[in-house]
Amino acid sequence: MSDILRQNQFLLTSQMISSPNGSYFLVLQPDSNLVLYEMVHHEDGSLVPDAVWATNTVDQDAWFAAMQEDGNFVLADENGATLWESETDGKPGSFLQLQDDGNLVINEVFHAWTAGMEDEDDEAGDEDAAEDDAEDDAEDTALVDEKTPAIHEEDAESMVASATAGSEAVQA
Repeated sequence: MSDILRQNQFLLTSQMISSPNGSYFLVLQPDSNLVLYEMVHHEDGSLVPDAVWATNTVDQDAWFAAMQEDGNFVLADENGATLWESETDGKPGSFLQLQDDGNLVINEVFHAWTAGMEDEDDEAGDEDAAEDDAEDDAEDTALVDEKTPAIHEEDAESMVASATAGSEAVQA
């Protein structure tokens, strides 16, 4: 399960993204509400989902939540009509991320490099830098994979069932 929704990626009903530490998850519920939950310790020691944010779109026939190419995050019906939006269009390449602290953010991608615009003297240095960046990315991915708890499909289904069972309370 990922913590990121990139452009042109979407969530369908009962699909979710979760924070890398597993403490938060965003799910499109069967009742059409897109809800951010925090996993909290219950009195009996169990972990239970607690709604911390919602689109308040219950019974509006949402089919998907999508990160659009223009940077806008939308909840839409089967015809693509917008039911809710982040109003962040005009930021192409942006992506949605659920952070370990529970913040659901849209990160704007900035222009970092352009092919064909460098001086000929800098070409070797740019190739070395690109190689170093690729190695750093591989190391970062390995660290994330080691630290990210595995959530099995049965666990995810159980979380969604628990979350959607009290969907009326989530609307608040």
